[in-house]
Amino acid sequence: MTLRGVREHQAAFQEIADDNGGNRFSGLPGHDASVEYVVDQLDNAGYDPVVQPFDYLAFTELGASALEQTAPGQVTYVQGVDFGVIDQSDEGDVTAAVTAVDLQLGLGNTTTSGCEAGDFAGFPVGNIALLQRGACTFELKAENAAAAGAVGIVIFNQGETADPGRQGIPAVTLSANNTSGIPVLGTTYALGEQLAGTAGLQMRVFANTLREIKTTFNVLAETRRGDDSNVVMVGAHLDSVGAGPGINDNGSGSAAILEAAEQMAKVRPRNTGRFAWWGDEESGDVGS
Repeated sequence: MTLRGVREHQAAFQEIADDNGGNRFSGLPGHDASVEYVVDQLDNAGYDPVVQPFDYLAFTELGASALEQTAPGQVTYVQGVDFGVIDQSDEGDVTAAVTAVDLQLGLGNTTTSGCEAGDFAGFPVGNIALLQRGACTFELKAENAAAAGAVGIVIFNQGETADPGRQGIPAVTLSANNTSGIPVLGTTYALGEQLAGTAGLQMRVFANTLREIKTTFNVLAETRRGDDSNVVMVGAHLDSVGAGPGINDNGSGSAAILEAAEQMAKVRPRNTGRFAWWGDEESGDVGS
């Protein structure tokens, strides 16, 4: 093993990311090119690599999202401070009037905002729904809102206690089962309370996400020599997050085991060595 060999592979992965939108996310061209690179290196080292395809639900944030008040007055809110994308939100960019749905404000509230279809009686089709955390899943709230004609959703934290986890941006998910099909952002309780009290409110809701079924790949290889009844295996995920090239996480691991595989091809190991470059670690360890 040489540091130079590892770093050469990392540089190659970085170059691949630079040429493909800045990332090597599973199911996108940067990951496909990474798979091709690993396979080429293994072929050159004398392996017979196996490329294993599989489908998965890809979700990632592709870049900055946006939450803006467009009336009355103009206010741009700060991602990571005032709001965030709810995990498994569909992409979308909508500007519309905002309708609050069955809110309860203040400490000790027991809100069930958006949990029942009846909460949306009279909801104006084409509006953005302002919902509050509490009582049921975020998935159910979002799907009820979409069924009522909402084009976007803002869900603020419940605020029933002073616990920061119930006051800040909710760190939650719509789950992989989400079928709402519309953008969903989450905000702090304080911002939600402010929005709830704003007459004539109109907002822009932009979730800059990718969420769709993608085909991606694992790469597997074994040493030609060694005892197949005793296999020593090592693996690393080859994919990156959508927001970056993944050179630390996990281009470092992928490069290290690729260098190991190249060196192992030159020796006679007692036991069989198996190497794996997993696809789609970032969306739930699906490849492995």
